[in-house]
Amino acid sequence: MWHRDSSAAKGPALYRQRLKVENMFARLKDWRRISMRYDRCAHTFFSAICVAGVCPYL
Repeated sequence: MWHRDSSAAKGPALYRQRLKVENMFARLKDWRRISMRYDRCAHTFFSAICVAGVCPYL
């Protein structure tokens, strides 16, 4: 059985990096278009991910 703390990144720097990635995926899930994958074309889906990733920083 896999335990989170046995393979978790140790140290504050690695924890901060992992937290940034987890928060990015949480923000992407807020966009229904991305979480439900409404776009049929791969390039349209990728562009929606890019827009959703950049919008919080604008």
